[in-house]
Amino acid sequence: MTTILLLFVLGIVLLALDLFLPGIILSACGTLAMLAGTAQAFALYGVGGGLLAFVTGAVLLTVAMYIEYGLLPKTRFGKKFFLHAEVQGTSQAPAAETAALTGREGIALTPLMPVFNILDAVIAVFNTVKAIPESLGPPPDPTKLVSAIVEMTKKVSKLLIVGVFVLVLAAIIFSFFSVWLRALLAGAPVSMFNLLAMRLRQVPYSVMVDARIRATKAGIKLSIDEIEAQYLAGGNVLACVHALIAAQKAGIALDWQRACAIDLATKGSGKSVEEAVRTSVDPKVIDCPNPESGRTTIDGVAKDGIQVKVKARVTVRTHLDRFVGGAKEETIIARVGEGIVSTIGSSESYKVVLESPDSISKTVLARGLDVGSAFEILSIDIADVDVGENVGAKLQEAQAEANKSIAQAQAEIRRAAAVAVEQEMKARVQEMQAKVVEAQAQVPLAMAEAFRSGRLGVMDYFRMENVQADTAMRSSIAHPEGKK
Repeated sequence: MTTILLLFVLGIVLLALDLFLPGIILSACGTLAMLAGTAQAFALYGVGGGLLAFVTGAVLLTVAMYIEYGLLPKTRFGKKFFLHAEVQGTSQAPAAETAALTGREGIALTPLMPVFNILDAVIAVFNTVKAIPESLGPPPDPTKLVSAIVEMTKKVSKLLIVGVFVLVLAAIIFSFFSVWLRALLAGAPVSMFNLLAMRLRQVPYSVMVDARIRATKAGIKLSIDEIEAQYLAGGNVLACVHALIAAQKAGIALDWQRACAIDLATKGSGKSVEEAVRTSVDPKVIDCPNPESGRTTIDGVAKDGIQVKVKARVTVRTHLDRFVGGAKEETIIARVGEGIVSTIGSSESYKVVLESPDSISKTVLARGLDVGSAFEILSIDIADVDVGENVGAKLQEAQAEANKSIAQAQAEIRRAAAVAVEQEMKARVQEMQAKVVEAQAQVPLAMAEAFRSGRLGVMDYFRMENVQADTAMRSSIAHPEGKK
């Protein structure tokens, strides 16, 4: 309704301004504006609303014409713009006087129409060019050229203001008219005021209008303000509209606010709201593990120590209600991998896994791994199962090697302790021997003291010598080679 009123007011204003600018340019623009308002009324409110707008416009036009041509000429201000005296004469001179009038100037009693002003300016330019060779002579006479230039300047300057105004108005109208008309014909009208406001806010109004047209054609009611708000927030309005249309066709509950939230949440992540809706309609298959991570299988070890290598494929569907803030594909892959490793580790033997690979998928699905994620896990399919290394045997071998190293280390500790004890004993032997030598060295001193004190006689001394000699003889007989 606001756009229709603005178009009617614009038409009346342009028709009123035609009084000050003779010609048909403003009148034509005003008429087009009122016709556009009437057409938009037909498009928005049907035949009844269109007829009402047409009658209203006709009434406004009649009132404006009556004020302009009935009341205004009677006022002091309006008398300056209307001719009250009758003009005597004809528009065409008699044939006999045509030759005499050729080349002469005439003064119009009323302002010329803009078309004739343009022709007058063109003639002035032509006369200026024509006066150039005449001013060069012979004899030289620059007065004609100067007067022609002055006359050309006067006539051309009259058109500059009008020309600039017309050009600006035409540029504004033609820059928005095609977009406005396209939206109007598509049943998704957008007012000129909104288009101008979006242009001033540096918003691509053509893209906004295209998004609204697509939504309207799909039966989705969206205002231009909602679309513009999503663009100013940094979203992709066309992607949101496409996702909304796809969700509607697929029977998925998705409103504009939710689509905008998903679009902003996936910004910069390589995902999009269109992909989310597409995955919700057509489930997506995720390889587990992700080949881009450099691993091709998920490895687990059964209780018998045999390694089992598994490659799985997870079929997921987007859960739009949990897409914003929910865990993404990486979390699903990690959870599924954890469930596979746990299932293999709880198996008594690797043969159990090979006999029934579906036990892995059943166990993993029963754990509810999609809780808090943006996806709903539909199925987990085991694509490949291989037997790997005997990890248990390798671990036992490694344990034996470790025990051997420990035993060798302990034996070395004991050997080092024994060597230390041996060296200590040798040191103690040397110490005892030193004490013996010391004690033996005390014997002569004690004997000398005994001689001096009279406790030892000469015969006692010789008996002791005989005993020592007898002992030495018996030792030499017992060890003839001098071995002890």
